[in-house]
Amino acid sequence: SSKEVIGESIKNGLSIVTGGISDCLFEITSWKSTVDKNMNDAKKALLMAEYLNKFDSIEYGVEKLKRVVSDLYGQTLFSKIDSILEDNPLDEEVIKRLSNIMKTISESENLESIFTSSKQVLNLIENLSPLSLYMLGDYSNWPSFEMPALISMGSFVNGFESHFVEAYKNRNSSIEKNVIETAVSELSSSGLIVAQNINESNVIRVMLTNTGVFLHDSIS
Repeated sequence: SSKEVIGESIKNGLSIVTGGISDCLFEITSWKSTVDKNMNDAKKALLMAEYLNKFDSIEYGVEKLKRVVSDLYGQTLFSKIDSILEDNPLDEEVIKRLSNIMKTISESENLESIFTSSKQVLNLIENLSPLSLYMLGDYSNWPSFEMPALISMGSFVNGFESHFVEAYKNRNSSIEKNVIETAVSELSSSGLIVAQNINESNVIRVMLTNTGVFLHDSIS
């Protein structure tokens, strides 16, 4: 009947359309997978180049790395580094800090002894944005600033973050304010920074906590 012919035509038409969509989605997925792989390969290549640049001899750096990746503790740490690379955009600051850690790990004579501290550093890095890492590396240039009304808890000042953002922005005009706000929030919520007033005045200085100093020294 004509109804059966029309119904079969619609069925065939839908099959063609949905099949086309499936093919298109497959192509997009395959393309994205290729792009992701190429991007990850590029990040690994840059990290390796940055790491090897820290040695007078490329062969020496490679031999150090071979020793690490043949060790169970070293494999675990490098797996963590690889995971951080994949989860972050291609960023010079992340590459730089991770290469510093790679060098520290590769030069250790006893990987078991540095495993816990190295893993702690990598866990901290994993939760920080590239600008947070940049700001940590820029610690010696952090500005002091004034707060007219101070709310203190013990020797520390509360509610300093927005004032710190403004002071840091004034010294780094090329960085967007909302990006600095995110970085400062990350550093504060991660327990890496605190603020104190200088000589009981309204002038505030932001300082690294013990954990902040530990991370700063590990990635610098």
